Amino acid sequence: MVTACPVGGDFDAQVDFNLVLWPTSSGVRVGLVIQDPAGGAVERVGFVPNDFPTFPRETYLTDFGDGVQGAVLTISFTGTLRMVRTGGVLAGYDISGSNWVLIHSGPATTADDVHLGFGAWGHNNVFGNQNVTVAFDNFVLNSGRLDCPTLTLTPNNGELGTQVQVQGLWIPNLPLRTYSSFDLIR
Repeated sequence: MVTACPVGGDFDAQVDFNLVLWPTSSGVRVGLVIQDPAGGAVERVGFVPNDFPTFPRETYLTDFGDGVQGAVLTISFTGTLRMVRTGGVLAGYDISGSNWVLIHSGPATTADDVHLGFGAWGHNNVFGNQNVTVAFDNFVLNSGRLDCPTLTLTPNNGELGTQVQVQGLWIPNLPLRTYSSFDLIR
C-alpha cells in the first residue's frame, strides 16, 4: 500500500502490524517505507541463516541513506513501526509498551516530497520459501504536509441537470485550473 498523495517537508508516520503466520527465519520483511527511488525503510525482519549472518534472525532495523543499521533483537509478533523525517535525518522506531524505542537515525536521501507505504516483501536470493500472513492497521500521518488534489464545484448545488464547472488544484503552488465542465447527475 502506498499513499496516493505525496508527503512533503518534515513528517512523522506510523503503522501497526500483526504477524499472523510468521515462521522463524522466513526471509520476509515487513516495513514502513518511502516508495520513491530515494528509498528508506523501518523494518521487522525474519532473516534466513545466510542473510546478514551477524544480525539477530528476528529483528527490527532501518535502511536509510547509510544502509542497513540498528539491528535490534525482537520476539514480538505485533507492534508499531514509526518513521520520522526532520531536516536531512530519518529516524526509525518501534514501540515497547507505550514508549517509542529508537532503532536508528541516519541520513535521509532526499528532502523532496515522498510517497509513504507499508507492506511485506522478500528478496529471491534469501527467501525462505515459507508462507506468511501479515495484517496492517492504523496507518497514521502524525505530522507532515499531505499534498492531495482539491476540487471545487461552481455552483456546488442545484437541480438535476444543472451544469457545474469543476476546478482542481493538482500540483502544489499552482493556481486553480479549469479542467472540465459537465452536468450534475444524481
